[in-house]
Amino acid sequence: MQLISEAYKRKIQNLAGIIPVGILLESVNLTAQEITTAYSKSGERHSFNADDMKKAIIEGRVVGILYKSEGMPVAKYRLILPVAMGTDKKGKIKIRAFHLKGQSENEAKRTGKRSAEVAEVWRMFNGDSTHMKSMWMTDVYFFENPPLFRTDGTDKHISSMMASFNAKEALNLYKKKKESEIKPIPTAEELPNKTK
Repeated sequence: MQLISEAYKRKIQNLAGIIPVGILLESVNLTAQEITTAYSKSGERHSFNADDMKKAIIEGRVVGILYKSEGMPVAKYRLILPVAMGTDKKGKIKIRAFHLKGQSENEAKRTGKRSAEVAEVWRMFNGDSTHMKSMWMTDVYFFENPPLFRTDGTDKHISSMMASFNAKEALNLYKKKKESEIKPIPTAEELPNKTK
């Protein structure tokens, strides 16, 4: 019988320094700090890059995008958890993502509000310059599967998979990355000789 949730365990481990300190999503609900952190990198936007998106999926990294939906006049900013990328039957790049927060054309059409926002909905994005105007990598990571995520690595809209999210692998990569950033304490032999 499990008495505490994995997210709560991770929070305690993070506070105790067992998991290196970083911006980690405790759930798919973004905190104000996580939203600010994610949008703070928007100045580093660049054109859609399949290699960067693949890296984000494998690392469990939140991605910011400027995306223009089919038939809509303007592009809108969104924060997404990308979980799969590949090509459809026509060979077009598709990205399956959990739309965390941001403007939505579907919601704008539904409500009649021009800048309507949504949070926590599944979306399929086109990975081409007509739709994906720009993207940026954030410093926010996630290590839990979003709700209703298919953990078998399949998606009926993606014929040929290029990358698929694995929570355990993403967490291991994050730990290795943080450990490599910690410099070991030099030995006596490695210290510069102070006597002259």
